[in-house]
Amino acid sequence: MGIKKFELYHGVVLTKIVRQGGAESISLIERGDKDPWAAYHVNASSVVYVKFATKPNKAKCYPFTFHPRHLDQFKRYEAKYGEENTFMALVCADEEVAFFDLGILWQCIDK
Repeated sequence: MGIKKFELYHGVVLTKIVRQGGAESISLIERGDKDPWAAYHVNASSVVYVKFATKPNKAKCYPFTFHPRHLDQFKRYEAKYGEENTFMALVCADEEVAFFDLGILWQCIDK
């Protein structure tokens, strides 16, 4: 059975959450065929959305694309869990994981 890239990158995020003592329970929120399967309940009171980039650009930065449907999802999570309980995890290949709350994302993106 092969391992998909998204499984590796999501696994890194979930492992970090569990090992840092931040989770007693984790479950996948999105389960539909057209869902990105990128959002997880953590302790049923917060949500973590995972995105990953596999290659840096010419400036050696990892680009992340947020389509309008992603922003709509984030707004729904924010309405349900609150800005302070909605988190992003951006995985930069095998180099770094950045965790931050949705407030930081809104500072970087026009909503």
